[in-house]
Amino acid sequence: KTCGAVISACEKGSQWEKALQFISVMVQRRVESNTVTCNAAISACEKCRRWDMALQIFNTMLQNRINSDITSFSAAISACEKSGMWEKALQLFSEMERSRIYAETTTISAAMSACEKTGVWEMAFQLFSMMGQRKVETDTTAVNSAISTCRRHGEWEKALQLISVMMQRKVAPNTITFNAAISACEMGGEWA
Repeated sequence: KTCGAVISACEKGSQWEKALQFISVMVQRRVESNTVTCNAAISACEKCRRWDMALQIFNTMLQNRINSDITSFSAAISACEKSGMWEKALQLFSEMERSRIYAETTTISAAMSACEKTGVWEMAFQLFSMMGQRKVETDTTAVNSAISTCRRHGEWEKALQLISVMMQRKVAPNTITFNAAISACEMGGEWA
């Protein structure tokens, strides 16, 4: 528990290097890593946009047969998303699904955001649809990501449909929601 607490403190302070140093000391002293310590280290890397280190820790977990969970996958996917590594993010998402670890709101939102930032808008919509099909709670961030995807690709009609979906699912829109929808309409020439 103490090891996990130290690594979590490093994560919260965005000190990924110290988290990794601590894990290295754990390995040298033959202190066994577990899901909690690895998740904290992956999260520390994610917060500092070190997707490469996050994936290295994630892969080490798999090699050492340390159970990965939704937190492991979410942090690794988010690390890739924040670094523009959408293909890696989606590979992890697929791997998570194959492992029968089912995505939650933050995981799907991170994967959608990775798609949105890199122009893979069809995949972003598939992920958004998955949320509804699986009864995963839809949040404002997920819808905003989908609407931003519409904006980037001139899909103004879909942007407006998403606002309707938002209302149906009782998700509160915010300024970002409306700005993205207005911008999508503007880019699609539907501003009048």
